[in-house]
Amino acid sequence: MGVKVDKILEKLEDFINYLENESYYIKLKSDMIDCDDFIVLRIEMPGVKKDDFNIYYKDNNLIIKGIKKKEYSEEKVNFILAERRFGVFYDVYPIPEEYDINSIEVKLKNGVLTIRIPRKSITTVIKKIEIE
Repeated sequence: MGVKVDKILEKLEDFINYLENESYYIKLKSDMIDCDDFIVLRIEMPGVKKDDFNIYYKDNNLIIKGIKKKEYSEEKVNFILAERRFGVFYDVYPIPEEYDINSIEVKLKNGVLTIRIPRKSITTVIKKIEIE
């Protein structure tokens, strides 16, 4: 009986999450920091392996999506407590044009995805102009 109640509660929690977030996606916990010469985006996602992330850039937006997989089969587990979320995650982060997406650095360490995007370097060309 406990497993059925847990599944009903999980479905109810999914529905409440859907109403609150207008999505079945896991909401990413993230910070975007302006560090003058670059921006840093840090996303908490413990338990997600690097192969489970997909990162795209389109129309000045950084798109992060993937899946957080369950570590066990629900049929074989009797939950005492189940607060962690599993499933698909997806989020879009607007990136201003002054940042160089071609020089992006991405690292995953201790459950935190860190994305560093430098500002485009502005090079000044000085050209001597001769007088005729």
